[in-house]
Amino acid sequence: MTIPAKRAFLTLSTNYLSFSWVQSATSTKRMYFHYKMCKMIPETANREEVIVAIDSVAKQLLAEIESLGADKINRVPFPDSWTPAQLADHLIKSADGITYALKKSFEKAPRDPKERLSELQSIFLDMSSKLESPDRLRPGQVPFNIQTLTYAFRESYDRVIGAAAEAALDTLVNGFPLGPVTKWELLHFTVYHSTRHLRQLKIMATELKK
Repeated sequence: MTIPAKRAFLTLSTNYLSFSWVQSATSTKRMYFHYKMCKMIPETANREEVIVAIDSVAKQLLAEIESLGADKINRVPFPDSWTPAQLADHLIKSADGITYALKKSFEKAPRDPKERLSELQSIFLDMSSKLESPDRLRPGQVPFNIQTLTYAFRESYDRVIGAAAEAALDTLVNGFPLGPVTKWELLHFTVYHSTRHLRQLKIMATELKK
Protein backbone atom coordinates (compact mmCIF):
# COMPACT_ATOMS: atom_id res chain seq x y z
CA MET A 1 0.00 0.00 0.00
CA THR A 2 1.35 3.42 -0.98
CA ILE A 3 1.16 6.22 1.59
CA PRO A 4 0.53 9.71 0.18
CA ALA A 5 3.37 12.20 0.55
CA LYS A 6 2.04 14.61 3.14
CA ARG A 7 1.57 14.12 6.86
CA ALA A 8 -0.40 11.93 9.25
CA PHE A 9 -3.24 12.96 11.47
CA LEU A 10 -5.58 11.26 13.90
CA THR A 11 -9.18 12.18 14.64
CA LEU A 12 -10.76 11.09 17.90
CA SER A 13 -14.18 12.58 18.48
CA THR A 14 -16.72 11.74 21.16
CA ASN A 15 -18.70 9.87 18.51
CA TYR A 16 -16.07 8.21 16.35
CA LEU A 17 -12.53 6.92 16.48
CA SER A 18 -10.72 7.18 13.20
CA PHE A 19 -7.21 7.02 11.84
CA SER A 20 -6.20 8.73 8.61
CA TRP A 21 -2.87 8.47 6.82
CA VAL A 22 -1.53 11.47 4.93
CA GLN A 23 2.18 11.12 5.63
CA SER A 24 5.32 10.17 3.76
CA ALA A 25 9.12 9.89 3.84
CA THR A 26 11.16 7.19 5.55
CA SER A 27 9.64 7.92 8.97
CA THR A 28 6.18 7.30 7.57
CA LYS A 29 7.16 3.87 6.33
CA ARG A 30 8.48 3.00 9.77
CA MET A 31 5.28 4.27 11.43
CA TYR A 32 3.10 2.45 8.93
CA PHE A 33 4.93 -0.81 9.61
CA HIS A 34 4.67 -0.31 13.37
CA TYR A 35 1.00 0.59 13.43
CA LYS A 36 -0.39 -1.56 10.63
CA MET A 37 1.83 -4.62 10.56
CA CYS A 38 2.55 -5.43 14.20
CA LYS A 39 2.12 -9.11 15.06
CA MET A 40 -1.09 -10.04 16.87
CA ILE A 41 -1.63 -12.95 19.21
CA PRO A 42 -2.69 -16.07 17.27
CA GLU A 43 -6.24 -17.38 17.52
CA THR A 44 -4.76 -20.59 18.92
CA ALA A 45 -3.27 -18.77 21.94
CA ASN A 46 -4.13 -20.32 25.29
CA ARG A 47 -5.57 -18.48 28.29
CA GLU A 48 -2.19 -17.61 29.78
CA GLU A 49 -0.87 -16.24 26.49
CA VAL A 50 -3.90 -14.00 26.02
CA ILE A 51 -3.59 -12.73 29.58
CA VAL A 52 0.08 -11.92 28.97
CA ALA A 53 -0.92 -10.02 25.82
CA ILE A 54 -3.53 -8.00 27.75
CA ASP A 55 -0.99 -7.17 30.46
CA SER A 56 1.60 -6.18 27.85
CA VAL A 57 -0.61 -3.76 25.94
CA ALA A 58 -1.93 -2.29 29.21
CA LYS A 59 1.62 -1.57 30.37
CA GLN A 60 2.43 0.09 27.04
CA LEU A 61 -0.67 2.25 27.26
CA LEU A 62 0.17 3.26 30.82
CA ALA A 63 3.75 4.13 29.85
CA GLU A 64 2.50 6.39 27.05
CA ILE A 65 0.06 8.16 29.37
CA GLU A 66 2.70 8.68 32.04
CA SER A 67 5.21 9.92 29.47
CA LEU A 68 2.91 12.80 28.58
CA GLY A 69 2.79 14.14 32.12
CA ALA A 70 0.12 16.18 33.82
CA ASP A 71 0.59 19.12 31.46
CA LYS A 72 -0.28 17.20 28.29
CA ILE A 73 -2.82 14.50 29.12
CA ASN A 74 -5.70 16.99 29.08
CA ARG A 75 -4.63 18.74 25.89
CA VAL A 76 -6.41 18.20 22.58
CA PRO A 77 -3.86 17.09 19.96
CA PHE A 78 -6.11 17.55 16.91
CA PRO A 79 -9.38 19.36 16.11
CA ASP A 80 -12.46 17.50 17.38
CA SER A 81 -10.25 15.04 19.23
CA TRP A 82 -10.37 13.29 22.55
CA THR A 83 -7.50 14.13 24.88
CA PRO A 84 -5.12 11.35 25.97
CA ALA A 85 -6.82 11.40 29.36
CA GLN A 86 -10.22 10.92 27.75
CA LEU A 87 -8.89 8.01 25.71
CA ALA A 88 -7.63 6.42 28.95
CA ASP A 89 -10.98 7.04 30.65
CA HIS A 90 -12.74 5.30 27.76
CA LEU A 91 -10.44 2.29 28.16
CA ILE A 92 -11.09 2.17 31.91
CA LYS A 93 -14.84 2.08 31.32
CA SER A 94 -14.43 -0.61 28.67
CA ALA A 95 -12.19 -2.71 30.94
CA ASP A 96 -14.69 -2.48 33.79
CA GLY A 97 -17.43 -3.71 31.47
CA ILE A 98 -15.24 -6.64 30.40
CA THR A 99 -14.55 -7.56 34.03
CA TYR A 100 -18.27 -7.50 34.83
CA ALA A 101 -19.05 -9.78 31.89
CA LEU A 102 -16.20 -12.20 32.70
CA LYS A 103 -17.42 -12.61 36.27
CA LYS A 104 -21.07 -13.11 35.38
CA SER A 105 -22.47 -16.60 34.78
CA PHE A 106 -23.69 -17.50 31.30
CA GLU A 107 -24.66 -20.64 29.42
CA LYS A 108 -22.13 -22.59 27.38
CA ALA A 109 -21.89 -21.33 23.78
CA PRO A 110 -23.64 -23.51 21.16
CA ARG A 111 -20.76 -22.81 18.75
CA ASP A 112 -16.99 -22.66 18.54
CA PRO A 113 -16.04 -20.20 21.32
CA LYS A 114 -13.35 -18.69 19.05
CA GLU A 115 -15.56 -18.36 15.98
CA ARG A 116 -15.61 -14.52 15.92
CA LEU A 117 -11.91 -13.88 16.60
CA SER A 118 -11.01 -13.10 12.98
CA GLU A 119 -14.04 -10.83 12.65
CA LEU A 120 -13.21 -8.87 15.81
CA GLN A 121 -9.56 -8.51 14.83
CA SER A 122 -10.45 -7.23 11.37
CA ILE A 123 -12.86 -4.67 12.85
CA PHE A 124 -10.71 -3.25 15.63
CA LEU A 125 -7.33 -3.34 13.89
CA ASP A 126 -8.59 -1.66 10.74
CA MET A 127 -7.27 1.81 11.44
CA SER A 128 -9.02 3.27 8.40
CA SER A 129 -12.44 2.53 9.88
CA LYS A 130 -14.62 4.72 12.07
CA LEU A 131 -16.06 3.01 15.14
CA GLU A 132 -18.82 4.56 17.18
CA SER A 133 -18.33 4.36 20.93
CA PRO A 134 -21.40 3.35 22.99
CA ASP A 135 -22.69 6.21 25.11
CA ARG A 136 -21.79 4.52 28.39
CA LEU A 137 -18.17 4.15 27.28
CA ARG A 138 -17.66 7.74 26.21
CA PRO A 139 -15.18 9.61 28.41
CA GLY A 140 -15.85 12.42 30.84
CA GLN A 141 -15.41 16.00 29.74
CA VAL A 142 -13.64 17.43 32.81
CA PRO A 143 -9.83 17.61 33.17
CA PHE A 144 -8.33 14.47 34.72
CA ASN A 145 -5.73 14.21 37.48
CA ILE A 146 -2.87 12.10 36.17
CA GLN A 147 -2.24 10.23 39.44
CA THR A 148 -5.90 9.35 39.86
CA LEU A 149 -6.21 8.39 36.20
CA THR A 150 -3.15 6.15 36.05
CA TYR A 151 -4.12 4.41 39.30
CA ALA A 152 -7.63 3.76 37.98
CA PHE A 153 -6.17 2.52 34.70
CA ARG A 154 -3.85 0.03 36.38
CA GLU A 155 -6.62 -1.21 38.65
CA SER A 156 -9.11 -1.65 35.80
CA TYR A 157 -6.77 -3.85 33.75
CA ASP A 158 -5.68 -5.79 36.84
CA ARG A 159 -9.34 -6.62 37.43
CA VAL A 160 -9.70 -7.85 33.85
CA ILE A 161 -6.65 -10.08 34.25
CA GLY A 162 -7.90 -11.44 37.56
CA ALA A 163 -11.32 -12.23 36.11
CA ALA A 164 -9.78 -13.73 32.96
CA ALA A 165 -7.83 -16.26 35.02
CA GLU A 166 -11.04 -17.69 36.49
CA ALA A 167 -13.67 -17.22 33.76
CA ALA A 168 -15.40 -20.06 31.91
CA LEU A 169 -14.21 -18.96 28.49
CA ASP A 170 -16.56 -21.15 26.44
CA THR A 171 -19.69 -19.39 27.74
CA LEU A 172 -21.69 -16.92 25.64
CA VAL A 173 -22.14 -13.32 26.83
CA ASN A 174 -25.34 -11.57 25.78
CA GLY A 175 -26.25 -7.89 25.93
CA PHE A 176 -22.86 -6.59 24.76
CA PRO A 177 -22.53 -3.86 22.07
CA LEU A 178 -20.54 -6.42 20.06
CA GLY A 179 -23.50 -8.78 19.93
CA PRO A 180 -23.30 -12.30 21.40
CA VAL A 181 -19.65 -13.05 22.17
CA THR A 182 -17.93 -15.75 24.17
CA LYS A 183 -15.58 -14.95 26.99
CA TRP A 184 -12.73 -16.21 24.80
CA GLU A 185 -13.70 -13.58 22.26
CA LEU A 186 -13.96 -10.90 24.96
CA LEU A 187 -10.37 -11.54 26.00
CA HIS A 188 -9.14 -11.25 22.44
CA PHE A 189 -11.34 -8.18 21.95
CA THR A 190 -9.58 -6.58 24.92
CA VAL A 191 -6.23 -7.07 23.16
CA TYR A 192 -7.50 -5.77 19.80
CA HIS A 193 -9.38 -2.80 21.28
CA SER A 194 -6.49 -1.81 23.54
CA THR A 195 -3.99 -2.15 20.68
CA ARG A 196 -6.13 0.09 18.49
CA HIS A 197 -6.06 2.78 21.14
CA LEU A 198 -2.36 2.29 21.82
CA ARG A 199 -1.66 3.06 18.17
CA GLN A 200 -3.84 6.17 18.39
CA LEU A 201 -2.29 7.27 21.68
CA LYS A 202 1.23 7.02 20.26
CA ILE A 203 0.28 9.37 17.44
CA MET A 204 -1.41 11.76 19.85
CA ALA A 205 1.71 11.74 22.04
CA THR A 206 3.95 12.47 19.05
CA GLU A 207 1.83 15.49 18.19
CA LEU A 208 1.67 16.78 21.77
CA LYS A 209 5.41 16.45 22.30
CA LYS A 210 6.31 18.61 19.30
